[in-house]
Amino acid sequence: MRQMPSFLKIGNKPNAGRSEDAPYRMQDYKPLLGLWLIDLSLTRRWVEKPPSGSLGGTFCDSDFIDITGLPELMPMLRDDISFDDEDDSPFALDVEEEPDKVDEGDAFARLRRKPAAKHKRNNPRMVKARVMALLKGRRKELLEQGVSADFPLFQNVERLGRMVSLNDTERAILAFVACMGCFPVFRAALAPNSIQVSDDGLASLLSTLTGHPADLIRK
Repeated sequence: MRQMPSFLKIGNKPNAGRSEDAPYRMQDYKPLLGLWLIDLSLTRRWVEKPPSGSLGGTFCDSDFIDITGLPELMPMLRDDISFDDEDDSPFALDVEEEPDKVDEGDAFARLRRKPAAKHKRNNPRMVKARVMALLKGRRKELLEQGVSADFPLFQNVERLGRMVSLNDTERAILAFVACMGCFPVFRAALAPNSIQVSDDGLASLLSTLTGHPADLIRK
């Protein structure tokens, strides 16, 4: 397990190419970026209330999958348009409640049976539970992988911190902002799930991502 940068107080709580002139390799920072994306999704309850309106729209984004390393989400959610726990397919009711009336040779009847099977397979509660389990399991793996405090971006944050006397909270915030600026794919993964928060909400969010108390973030 790699040692996280000391200014990131992240504990056990809740593949882009490289150009020749790229100062940082995103691949090196993926465990941290993936951890941040998963923490955002858990903290903002994206599974229960997907910001895009559907689990597929939120979690099947190619950048999100690339950074978090969760390709399992794509086949599970690619057909999801929206999940409403109270929704029942009228086609499913027709087939299941009146099976004797379905003519096996009727092409329309065969088409009517397909939504019923799909509806049963994509039970909203079961899918949400599996997505949540995947996110939490992957979070644990990424936390164990960690990132090296010797990586250039973190070393530059440390240097700047010494130059202008930044404390650990300020260095952690700077590291997050630097990652947003240095890794366009990370920004792109956040773009479909816009987050509108108050100042206090932003402090709380950054507290979750950096591990520093919200009151220190506000300062």
